[in-house]
Amino acid sequence: SDQHSHWPDFPVVVRALQDHLSKHVPTPIEVYYVCGADHFAKCGLSRGLRDGAGVVVLPREGSAVSVPGGADGQESSKIFTVEPSLCAGGLQHYSSTKVRLALQNGAVDEAMAYLPPGVNKYDVLGAFAPVPAARGPPSDLVPQGGGQETDVGAPGVAISESSYWLSAEQASVIRKLGLSALEPYLDHLPCWVPHRLVATSLGFSTSAIDAAEALHGPYMWGTEFENVHSTWLFKERCFVVGARRFRGSEQLYQLLKAGDVGSTEFEAHADEFARAGEMEAYSLGQNLTLRPDFQDCKDKMMAFVIRLKFESDPSLRNLLLSTHPMPLVSVKADAYWGTGIGGTGRNML
Repeated sequence: SDQHSHWPDFPVVVRALQDHLSKHVPTPIEVYYVCGADHFAKCGLSRGLRDGAGVVVLPREGSAVSVPGGADGQESSKIFTVEPSLCAGGLQHYSSTKVRLALQNGAVDEAMAYLPPGVNKYDVLGAFAPVPAARGPPSDLVPQGGGQETDVGAPGVAISESSYWLSAEQASVIRKLGLSALEPYLDHLPCWVPHRLVATSLGFSTSAIDAAEALHGPYMWGTEFENVHSTWLFKERCFVVGARRFRGSEQLYQLLKAGDVGSTEFEAHADEFARAGEMEAYSLGQNLTLRPDFQDCKDKMMAFVIRLKFESDPSLRNLLLSTHPMPLVSVKADAYWGTGIGGTGRNML
């Protein structure tokens, strides 16, 4: 694991093994991730893994596994299932999930029953030691830089669990909503916080995060990278396009649905969109007559407004740079700009 005392998730392990083999073994070797049917379904692995790795799915309790493409697997996605008769006995019962649950309940002997014979008990205890729920922020989540809300210091810090940026401004949200699980971080804001902890503190499941990690691995995100800010606070800096001052990126993106900057269609609605709030601009955009080429140019439109957003705010640009080399992943229902609930969205934002 890149982070002391943290167990690396399977996408990290798969990529590390691929990198090691490509560097030290002259003959190409394919890497396959082997998991149980329960984990396969939970993490939404039916589309396969990133970076060319394959997936082998083991049945549970004698039941057959069904994946798109049939029981013989999908060679194009490198997803293969194992017939129950080929892994009868202990193999079907091995489960890291059950090991964790048993250890969390202090049942060491039960945990060992879910592992192959010969596994050292003390290695397991060290590797799967449960992390206290009310923990303080890990060392790489402690504030960096000079204390400004998005002054995060030097970029290039890799992490081993998906993290969400909470600025100092979010302290008021944590107190107002009574998010007790995030209170240990109050004295350390601004900092990166485990995304699962943020999600569960707000009453959400972590299934969408699990699904997103299955494709992207550990990632980073924050409300600052969105165009609309609801639960968490962030006020975008204004920027000027043409002769108008826009309050944020969402306002300009929605207006561009009508036409390019300076076009008759753009000018007809520009004043209304420029002074609108984020959600108001979104509502206005739903009532516009879409330009004929909208589907073909919407990515370029979004890239244009996002560039303006970051160019207008140096501290926000520093926050963005600090995420390198981690992927940026927007976990939300939108399956085009975000990952979608099943984690298979395009994540274009």
